[in-house]
Amino acid sequence: MIVFRDIRPVFERALAGGVAARETRILVQYCAFLALPLVRKKVRQGLLNPGLLAMTEEDIVYDALAELFQRDDGGKFPLLQSSFSDFRPDERSDEEIVDHLRKLVFINVHKTIIRLYSETDPTLGKILRNLKLGIAKSDAFEESIRFGETMLVVKNGDPLFGRPCMGSDELQRAISNVVNVHDTIPAILAKLHAFLTEQEQYQRAVPLFQVATTVKSVYVIGWETEQIAVPTVEEEVDSQRIREMIAQTCLEQAVELRQSYVETRKISEETLHAYVQTLESILKEEYLDAGPTRSYYDHFSEYAPTVTHAEYRAHHRTTLEYITKKTRIRLQSLLKAT
Repeated sequence: MIVFRDIRPVFERALAGGVAARETRILVQYCAFLALPLVRKKVRQGLLNPGLLAMTEEDIVYDALAELFQRDDGGKFPLLQSSFSDFRPDERSDEEIVDHLRKLVFINVHKTIIRLYSETDPTLGKILRNLKLGIAKSDAFEESIRFGETMLVVKNGDPLFGRPCMGSDELQRAISNVVNVHDTIPAILAKLHAFLTEQEQYQRAVPLFQVATTVKSVYVIGWETEQIAVPTVEEEVDSQRIREMIAQTCLEQAVELRQSYVETRKISEETLHAYVQTLESILKEEYLDAGPTRSYYDHFSEYAPTVTHAEYRAHHRTTLEYITKKTRIRLQSLLKAT
């Protein structure tokens, strides 16, 4: 078993400016040691099904750590460094550093689980995206990371963090009782906010992922008797304006990518063109298309048909997911200001 005090010098060098590949593997292995108990706990609780994702528990862990240890153009780890920027590890004990690192790892594991389920379950992925967009445009909730979980915490009121968390079954019953299949996402958030603020027995904070899965179950019941599309926040914004904002953000991203990747000869101009077209296709589907959600590879293969799935995962997946995430954040800021 790796003991942190034995690898602390490596960790400090990673924060200072990067380390060699061999030392990076040591850090990743240690973080995997921290993350694996969380993944196994979620499996035991029925909150994670590796079989459904066609992955092992270890696969999920290392997928989460890939983003944490993604290097920038200078060979540094920007996410790891930014997470410790105000922490001053040189003034902290081993135990304090490990505690902070464990929280960071847990957050990335949870985000990865949401992403993996979104890719595997397009309907759930669409609901998650619309919930997050609805939260950004409303004053009912704010997102907060608590114990490695993304929580929806009520705004303008006491969250009652001293009270126990609502159990999974009770939360599912509560949401199912107040939400109906015709509700839009803003209406669902308003009803959930009203329910939480009216009760005083539990915390007024609920897991985002569980809210999404329960909303999906409500919609599916309705789909069994009639064809109903997932209500979206985006429908409230003029679709032509959204198209213009998507085009604007993709153009801005293309300029940055040309400077960072093409001019440094990391990718060709042809690959850049495929990335930007894929990016625009993904965002249009997310914000304008009510149909089924395709994988990133399905989008990319339209503009790079000779690239195999194995080549995509080895050479393009990480970059494409990274630039899509950056552009989505930029787009959401524009939408929120609309």
